[in-house]
Amino acid sequence: MAPTVAIFGATGDLGSHITAALVKRVQSGELNVVVLHRQGSNVTKLNLPSSVATRVLDCDNTSVDQVRQALAGVDVLISAAKQTPDGAKRFVETLATLAKEPASIKVYIPSYFTANWAKDERENPANVYLHGKCMLLDHTISLGVPTTYIANGLFEWAFLDPAFFGVDPQANKLQLYGDALNAKFSYLSLPFLAEALAQLLLEPSFGPGQNYTFSEAEFTGHDVVEVFKKVHGTAPAISQFTDADVQRLRDASPGAGLGAAWRMHWGNGNWKAANLFEPKGVTKRSLEQAVREAAQK
Repeated sequence: MAPTVAIFGATGDLGSHITAALVKRVQSGELNVVVLHRQGSNVTKLNLPSSVATRVLDCDNTSVDQVRQALAGVDVLISAAKQTPDGAKRFVETLATLAKEPASIKVYIPSYFTANWAKDERENPANVYLHGKCMLLDHTISLGVPTTYIANGLFEWAFLDPAFFGVDPQANKLQLYGDALNAKFSYLSLPFLAEALAQLLLEPSFGPGQNYTFSEAEFTGHDVVEVFKKVHGTAPAISQFTDADVQRLRDASPGAGLGAAWRMHWGNGNWKAANLFEPKGVTKRSLEQAVREAAQK
């Protein structure tokens, strides 16, 4: 019998890509899919086939009974949702309560989808956004929720956002931290992540208590420089992203601070592709392709 996968956050950018990849497996008979959504969410824009069930569940404000009902018959739960810190904590505590019941989900995939952060990066409260995400993951696992999480390279759109990450294909400029010219880094597109996740769910070895890394392109800063030269015909202007710049962005907002954390992650040589999962039959977007397209926008 095909396993049943539920996803919440399906109408968001990440969630809609994952949902589309899952629906392909519904049509092939490999998966059953349930889309969980808040009351009033516009799930019609997903163009779901009638074979995909939809159930209402507000993951920030819900009871144990409501979650139990929404997850009836579900084997794997995927979160691609943005939740409040308090709502996310309450939700995983509810999952922990249900994990003691025979009919509970077998695997929970939280909305982690970020780097394999080093210990000092994870535990530094100055990295507000990622610190909260990592602590929630640790809390979820400590509660006994059957968790498997996905780590990955930086999303392609964020990698090519000069305000967030300092890589500017249009202006032919790079702002790099530390030893980023020599250190390895990685990005991936949302369609690649979604297809990799859908394939992973069908692997015989897939189960709880695991972690995987998805990576579409891996490169050093020198590789980025060479691609910029190809695209523009001249070498990019390179400036240093300093510790003072890190503090400035941390002071600006948690989102800006996250961009600073990613820049430091690269420049400090902390990129790790632990338990790399390679999806089959997927044409990867090359660094040159991504930079060239961004430069022409």
